[in-house]
Amino acid sequence: MSSTGIRSIFITATNQGLGLEMVKQLSQLENAPKYIFATYRNVETAQELLHFAENTQSVYPLQFDVSDFENYDKIVDVVSSIAGNDGLNLLINNAGILGSTKEIGRAHV
Repeated sequence: MSSTGIRSIFITATNQGLGLEMVKQLSQLENAPKYIFATYRNVETAQELLHFAENTQSVYPLQFDVSDFENYDKIVDVVSSIAGNDGLNLLINNAGILGSTKEIGRAHV
């Protein structure tokens, strides 16, 4: 695989699906990022990610809910304490927030 040239990545919603696969693929690159911050909301649904991170030096799993704005400062502090002067190079927002829904009537064409 080719290199990314990126030293640190923060990816939201990595407990399954596309997010988990991005973590796996990025960590296996020839010149993988030094820090892959992989977030998840629920420990119970993140077991595959947590197990993968135990065996992968560059993956840092972080419990984080993108809709909990009160914890943004805390997550910034955690990432800063790990990445230090390398900083954060790339953010991939894989998480979605479902707001209130509203049914829209069908248009007749």
